[in-house]
Amino acid sequence: MMSTADAPSRRWIPLDKIDPARRPPMLQRVRDWVAAHPSATLDHDPDYLELKASRAGRSTALFVMLGSDDELLGYAPFFVHG
Repeated sequence: MMSTADAPSRRWIPLDKIDPARRPPMLQRVRDWVAAHPSATLDHDPDYLELKASRAGRSTALFVMLGSDDELLGYAPFFVHG
């Protein structure tokens, strides 16, 4: 059993809080991850979600889970209604 001290560092980060120079490659990694994921739907696509939100006068919040070596471990897109 892995102890908390041995567990790799994982953290959720809003994509818009990532260094602007690192944001485009991270967004491409998200696109690639979504394209390859068998359960992903169109609403997971960050570009589609942004277009859908902007047409509705809404916004999006995109979060990525990164490992200690900045490996993409997860992605959580949100359509912000308020």
